[in-house]
Amino acid sequence: LLLATLYLLVLAPARALPPTAAQAVLLAQIGLTLLFVFIVAFAGGRSAHGRAPATTWYAALGAAAVAAMPWLWRGAAGSPLDVLLALLLGLAFGAAFALAIQRTWFATLAFHTRGRGADLVTGGITAGTALLIMASALSFNGGQIMLMLALPALGWLAVALAYAGAGFDWRPPALFTGLSAAAMLALTDTDAMAIEALDPMLGWIAGAAALTALAGWIALVLVLILRRNWGSPGRPAFAAASALILWLGAVALYLFAGQPGFFGDRLFVILAGQA
Repeated sequence: LLLATLYLLVLAPARALPPTAAQAVLLAQIGLTLLFVFIVAFAGGRSAHGRAPATTWYAALGAAAVAAMPWLWRGAAGSPLDVLLALLLGLAFGAAFALAIQRTWFATLAFHTRGRGADLVTGGITAGTALLIMASALSFNGGQIMLMLALPALGWLAVALAYAGAGFDWRPPALFTGLSAAAMLALTDTDAMAIEALDPMLGWIAGAAALTALAGWIALVLVLILRRNWGSPGRPAFAAASALILWLGAVALYLFAGQPGFFGDRLFVILAGQA
């Protein structure tokens, strides 16, 4: 958790930017997050390297689709640049989180293990706490609150996705948490969160965060049921087909039940006679 706290300090300079400069804040947070990734990746310390099988990668993609579904349903995208910056920040955040866990929690499991089930439960709590701390530094105008509500529950699945044979691979959990965070960042309007306290949009965001958190708690059950299978080759074709179906379902949900399109900042002029 020390590295998670360090992430707060590294991203602190981004808070000096005005809250109305949304894209500048996101760009600054991308650069500072990549700086943190560089520090953690090349700093000394123990690590438990492994190479995840293809099945794990497909599972990470499919799980990200499930985590993104509530936001694809209730959220709306800003401008294309907003979406691109949110995607880059989400992926950088996923790498920062996964590398921090790889350098700390997974490094200790090579010497102190209490069995797969106990390691998954306690590891998920550790990962969830790290996500809670790191998410508090992300976004702006209160956007970090939605991340702090939704992301910690994904910690158990993130830990399970890191298992890779006799070692651990940080990349699948980075992909999973990165895409999940990117969906939340890209499909919410933080400006409205700051100025419209009673707007129904806040209820939609809270509902989406609650659904994502619920999915994370349900995933805990699956994590424990399949505890002996994490990191094994499994059936790649089945995993790939499942991930494809989940993403097709997510896209269909967005197109037919969500708000497809780009909704950047728009200026409405109200004449005196209309006020």
